[in-house]
Amino acid sequence: MKTKTNVNYIRCAAIRVLLVVLFSLCVNPLYAQIQTNILGCRLGVSVKSSVERVFKQNGYELRKSEVTGLWDGAAFYDSVDGMNFGGVYWDFARVGFIDGKFSSIMFEKKYVSKEIFDKLSSALKGKYSRYLYHNSPNAIGFKDYNTSVGLDYYYFDGGYKITLSYGNLKLQQSAGESFNSSGVNDL
Repeated sequence: MKTKTNVNYIRCAAIRVLLVVLFSLCVNPLYAQIQTNILGCRLGVSVKSSVERVFKQNGYELRKSEVTGLWDGAAFYDSVDGMNFGGVYWDFARVGFIDGKFSSIMFEKKYVSKEIFDKLSSALKGKYSRYLYHNSPNAIGFKDYNTSVGLDYYYFDGGYKITLSYGNLKLQQSAGESFNSSGVNDL
């Protein structure tokens, strides 16, 4: 009799473990896995006034950008000076808002070597390899259900530069434009 009880207990435990594993496999894709917290603000969630306040508290001033018309309801702001992010001091940043919500950020660093691009690319692959959707010698892109990340290396204005962008896919798609993080320069 004790053996039947032990067998039933083991079966129930195995079924519970199986259900937990199946549940986690079904639920996991519903949540974004790519970083959405950028400099203390959340893509797709933080509102413009909150982003401006947090950036200012961190010593970063934003000014209205001349870029317009990429998405319906979009507004862009440029950093007055550079920004630190991901262990890199970036020369420039452009912050995007759609309908008042933080939708994207693009960092730019001019006059860099291919080694810096390769180092950043390798770090992103290590962090987001599961979400890789574009990989070429000078560009890499990652995408989950909510967020995209793109890193580009290209020649511009007398030297090579890199751009790193994060975008909220849902906001950008709702505004009528699908974000292509391998074409970061479209920001």
